[in-house]
Amino acid sequence: MSLPEIKTPALVLGTFLYEESKLIAHLYTRALGRAAFVVSGPKRQRYFQRGALLTIRFYHKPHREVQRLLEVDWLALYENLHHEAARMPYLLLALEVLDQVLIAPDEALFDYLVKGLLTVDKANDPRAALKDFLGGLLKYLGGEGLPPDADWATLEARFAALVPGWKTLQTYSLLDSLTLPAYDRKL
Repeated sequence: MSLPEIKTPALVLGTFLYEESKLIAHLYTRALGRAAFVVSGPKRQRYFQRGALLTIRFYHKPHREVQRLLEVDWLALYENLHHEAARMPYLLLALEVLDQVLIAPDEALFDYLVKGLLTVDKANDPRAALKDFLGGLLKYLGGEGLPPDADWATLEARFAALVPGWKTLQTYSLLDSLTLPAYDRKL
């Protein structure tokens, strides 16, 4: 019996070390939804930063909890979110939310995530762009959208009302404690 080979875009939600030279990467894929992969070798450090947008190829073994990658490449590269310290908390907050809401495959949702993250990456006002992105995600998931003047606590309360077992966000407090560039202080 031949295993199906899958090539799909993926978002790195998180990773943790496994053995000495491997890691387990939790990805949200366009084709399968949430899935775990074992990663070893040079791919481990080059591609698997939290939030990375990748294209992956693997043989799908449905009976296995952790899949083994055959190939990985960039789907898109961030210009700012992985490179500017003042912007990283926006990516971390987005990932903290996404880690709690992404499970089943949904091609339109995956496309929305990629577009939204790349918009936050290039935005002059990443805080407002992130709120727009997460507010749109709330609506997509069937929740109530955000008013224009909503704060992070309101955003979290809306997600908590929508997602069973919601875990309190830890990252949004970083946004208030940073010394941010002038474009980011107004919110």
